[in-house]
Amino acid sequence: MGGEREVETEGLCDVENTVFVAVGKNVKDSKSTLLWALQSFSGNKICLLHVHQPAHLVTLMDGKLSSSKLKQQAVKACRELEQQKMQKLLNQYLLILAQVGVQAGKVWIEMDNVEKGIIQIIAQYGIRWLVMGAAADKH
Repeated sequence: MGGEREVETEGLCDVENTVFVAVGKNVKDSKSTLLWALQSFSGNKICLLHVHQPAHLVTLMDGKLSSSKLKQQAVKACRELEQQKMQKLLNQYLLILAQVGVQAGKVWIEMDNVEKGIIQIIAQYGIRWLVMGAAADKH
């Protein structure tokens, strides 16, 4: 999947006083990064940033079949299910923030390459503050 992808947003994501926090598909791994951002940027608005990597193969009983060979309805149903799972994931992060009294927005893109997705969101929004995690629990 190449080319430009549409960046989608929900909530408070004005760039001026907002710290964007990159979160992954594992809440346990990204929670410490999110909490660090809250401590370090107290008083700033928070916006979750997520790059969703879509599944390309659907496992069948007899092996794998490329999604391009599945019927359109099946592909659409799989994509909708993926979108629901991604929204549920982002809502888990929003719940963590709500529990400490912080309202946040979320911005996401669907792309195979996480790094390129982050770069595209940064460029499109002119993001000035971005927090990304790196083994925060180990230090």
